[in-house]
Amino acid sequence: MTPTNLTMPPGFPDATLHDIKAHVILKMKTPSQELDNLLGAENGIRFRLRACSDYSDEFTDSVQKFGDTPASSRGEF
Repeated sequence: MTPTNLTMPPGFPDATLHDIKAHVILKMKTPSQELDNLLGAENGIRFRLRACSDYSDEFTDSVQKFGDTPASSRGEF
């Protein structure tokens, strides 16, 4: 597995994550199930953070467009 090519949101400590991974990999057997798990976990972190960032943007856009409360159930739109 290799890291994703996702563009991470600003402020994501990509260099720190890379440094931690590189340090841990030096102490692992290659190839190994543990290494596969580490690389998979890194991808999982990236996908989840990217999704959270995207959902946050979508939510913010929705609140700006429609307001912060649902439309009245009396048909007032």
